[in-house]
Amino acid sequence: MLNWRRKKFNYYRKEYSNPFFHHRRGGGGSFNDARLSWRGKLILAFSILLVGSGVWFFYFSNFFVIASVKVEGTVRTPSADIENLAQDQIQKRRFIFGSQKNIFLFDKADFLNSINEQYNFQNVSVKRGIPRTLYINIKEKEPKAAWLEDGNYYLIDEGGKVIDTSDQTGAVSDKYPLIENKGNQKITLKIANISKEILNFTSDLFNMMKQYQDFLKIGRFVKDDDVDTIKMQLANGPAVYFNTKADLKKQVDKMVALYKDELKNDFNKKTYLDLRYGDMIYYR
Repeated sequence: MLNWRRKKFNYYRKEYSNPFFHHRRGGGGSFNDARLSWRGKLILAFSILLVGSGVWFFYFSNFFVIASVKVEGTVRTPSADIENLAQDQIQKRRFIFGSQKNIFLFDKADFLNSINEQYNFQNVSVKRGIPRTLYINIKEKEPKAAWLEDGNYYLIDEGGKVIDTSDQTGAVSDKYPLIENKGNQKITLKIANISKEILNFTSDLFNMMKQYQDFLKIGRFVKDDDVDTIKMQLANGPAVYFNTKADLKKQVDKMVALYKDELKNDFNKKTYLDLRYGDMIYYR
């Protein structure tokens, strides 16, 4: 009979190792015990010093402090006003220790917000002229009309938004009409009380009347609370009421025919002409 003996294994005396991770033995030590050599320490210290010196040079030295602000492209707006806005921005701090006197730390987005709060420009660009010059290029909007309200003159864009203030001389132009607001609603949030439709109609009427300016010279236009209506006040003649929903050319043709055929010399003696009702013309 076979005699089976159980052999006991002592696992405590066995050594186990993971074949996928080989630790170096001897002088190298383990990965966690690795220490930088003197050369590595020197490279690390030099790198930190180099980065720190670069940060100081670019952001804290006087070499990049803004010395001049140059504004280009302004016509109606004094360039000094824009420069003053830029100088106000330069005096502000940025981040914890940063100063916007440094050309790299100048906050262009915040500066553009300040400009847009006060002005209505077509476009504004800000460029850094390394090392110490700030360039601000402005493209102003072309006025769609001049707006007269309570004795004050404004220039407005195609949406009725105020572009700039003006005086009486600056408001009168052969490029755009002068519109007086006699309605109850005044400028609100820098927007004049006139719809885009009526503003475009008035502008088209102004341009169309240029061919008749020898005998039908425009003084100004008047916007009041009448619906779909713009009034053209002739310089030496009556006020003429137009329907902004009706055909512009037909209304102008009726007025010119009335001047040349029916009224002739009596035209400028009339108080008003009303062209708003189809083929009918009312005058007094």
